[in-house]
Amino acid sequence: MKQDKLRLAIFFLWCAFAVITTALICVAPWTRHRDGVPLIDTELVLPAIRAASFVWLPGLTCLAAFWFPKNERRAATQREISKDRVYAALVLTAGFLLYSVLQVAWVTYGVDYANPSNQLPAGTFFLSRMQDVVSDCLKLNSLALAPTHWLASRS
Repeated sequence: MKQDKLRLAIFFLWCAFAVITTALICVAPWTRHRDGVPLIDTELVLPAIRAASFVWLPGLTCLAAFWFPKNERRAATQREISKDRVYAALVLTAGFLLYSVLQVAWVTYGVDYANPSNQLPAGTFFLSRMQDVVSDCLKLNSLALAPTHWLASRS
């Protein structure tokens, strides 16, 4: 596979992740109800999206800044990446992004916020749980970005 195609595939995986996580959070106030009362308030949507963006924004920024300058794009069309490096880059990226989407989905849809005594420590609610997920994902973010960059960088 040509290096430019691999880079675009990885970039679109990150873009899809950003759209999916944002959509999961945006629709939560209208899909999570108990007795007609939203379990996640609409006022928490924007702060939750802002928190989740700390996971995908650095990745998209790095990819765009380092991979898409015109001279680099032109050179990347000439470089062939071996199949094993392609698979490794895609698996590392997709694995991290899938893990992150599942974490956001669990915090948004899996936790019963109507009864915090069942699953949450005292005083914990949606936004603090989302910040915990973001913190965990950021710890793994470098594990996904660094090898992926190496695998898709100049041969």
